[in-house]
Amino acid sequence: MHIYLTGTAASSILALICSRVERKKNGAAYCFISALLSSLPLALIAAVRFNVGQDYPAYAHYFIQVRNGAGRDREPLFYLLNKAAALFSDDYVSIFVITSFLFVILVLVQVFRDSPYPALSVIMFVCAGYYFDFLNGTRQMLGCAILICSLTFVCERKILPFLLLVITAGLIHTTCFLFAPVWFFGHLGKRKNAVLIGTLAVFLMSDRIAAIVNTLIGETLYSMYIGSEFETGKQGLVTLMINIVLFIFAYVFYDDSDKSYGIYFTLQAMTLCVSALTGKIVLINRLGWMFGMPAIILIPKALKNVRNRLLLSAGMVGIPFIYLVYLLYTVGVTNSNNVLPYMTVFSRISG
Repeated sequence: MHIYLTGTAASSILALICSRVERKKNGAAYCFISALLSSLPLALIAAVRFNVGQDYPAYAHYFIQVRNGAGRDREPLFYLLNKAAALFSDDYVSIFVITSFLFVILVLVQVFRDSPYPALSVIMFVCAGYYFDFLNGTRQMLGCAILICSLTFVCERKILPFLLLVITAGLIHTTCFLFAPVWFFGHLGKRKNAVLIGTLAVFLMSDRIAAIVNTLIGETLYSMYIGSEFETGKQGLVTLMINIVLFIFAYVFYDDSDKSYGIYFTLQAMTLCVSALTGKIVLINRLGWMFGMPAIILIPKALKNVRNRLLLSAGMVGIPFIYLVYLLYTVGVTNSNNVLPYMTVFSRISG
C-alpha cells in the first residue's frame, strides 16, 4: 500500500510545483510538460507492476497472442498498440509500460488544462479509484483518458477533433463510443436547475428506464449478461453517497463565469444517473468510469468558487482527507481490483 501512497504524494507535489510556474494560460507545451513530469511516479509504478490487477494475466496473454501473429479479434487500435509494443520487445511488459504512461499523461494533460488545483486533482484521481481501475481495466480506462481530453473540444464547439478522439477511444474499447452524445448534452449544464430536475427524474423512473434499455440489450451480443452478476451487482452505498455529495457541492458552488464548468457538471449528473441505474442495467457501471473521472477537475473548479476563506481552507484539507480514507478502505482493506500485494517485474526475474 505504501508504494501507492508514496507515488500519489510524489506526483501531487510535482503537480503543485508545476502549477506555480509562470506560464501562458492553458499553453499546450506547459500542459504537456507539466503532465509528463507529474505523471512520472504514478506511471512508473503502473508500468513496472507484475501480476497486479485482476486482468493482468489476460493482457499479458493477449500480448503474446499478438506477438505470435494472432489476436485480431480485439478492437483494432488496441491490437495495433500491442503490435507496436511487440516490435520493440518480445516481453509483454512493454505493453504495460506504453499504456501506463499514455494513461496517466493523458489524464494529467487535461488536469493542467482545466483544473485550478492540479495537485488536488491528482490526489482525487488516485484516491477515487480511477488509477486502480486502470490497473485492472486497462483498455477501457485508456479510452477514458482519451475521452477526458475531448472535453476541451466540447467546450470550444470543435466537433471534428472531438469525434476523432471519441473514435480513437472507441477503437480501443467499444464502450467509449457511448461518449459521443456528450457533444449534445454537455452544454445542458449551463442550466443547472434543468440538470437537477432531469437527474431526479432518472432516479424516480429508474425501473422503467432499465426495463426499456434491457429489452434493447436483449437484441444484442450483450444479452448473455442479462441476469448475471454484471446486471444484479448492487451499487455500493458509499459510492452512491459520494456521487450525490459531489453533485450537490458542484451545484451549490456553480461557477457561471467558467465556460467549461457546465460540461463537467453535466457529466457528474450523468454519473449520478448511472448510479441510479447500476444493478438494473447490464454493465452500466462501466459508464461511471467515462462520466465520473472528470469530477477530479469539477470539484477543484467548484472549490475555486468558494468565497469564504475558512470554508475554502476546510475544503482544501477535508476533501483530500476524505478521499484518502476512502482509498485506505477500498484498496487497503478490501483490495479493490486486486492491486495488493504490489510486485514488480524485477521480482519475476529474481523469483
